[in-house]
Amino acid sequence: MRALRQWSVRHASILKRLYDALARLASPLQSLARRVGAARAERLILPIERASKRLMFDCKMCGQCVLAFTGMSCPTNCAK
Repeated sequence: MRALRQWSVRHASILKRLYDALARLASPLQSLARRVGAARAERLILPIERASKRLMFDCKMCGQCVLAFTGMSCPTNCAK
């Protein structure tokens, strides 16, 4: 897992581009989420987000995410 985290920091520019592309998809998907229901959509997406962020960035889902601004390295190190 550590090797994957180090890779993510070394390749932050690639991950930033991927993040930006996925962010552009968020707007069109909002209408779908409204139809499905926000709570149901969150129940589907949150486990995927949690697992990928934990694997790639050792994220604790503290709610203060700055990954996009810190080169994909979490500076928070929260105790959560």
